[in-house]
Amino acid sequence: MAREQAKAGVEGLNDRLTEDFTDAEIAVVARWLTSLQTKFPKGDA
Repeated sequence: MAREQAKAGVEGLNDRLTEDFTDAEIAVVARWLTSLQTKFPKGDA
């Protein structure tokens, strides 16, 4: 039950964060975040 509640909360937050962006804009941000994960896999600076 806690897992379902957490998932619903995250989905709601994600909806709010992305509501004013186009799919293309979200794709750019997703690529940038993926790039950061690749360059700094464990938060290494």
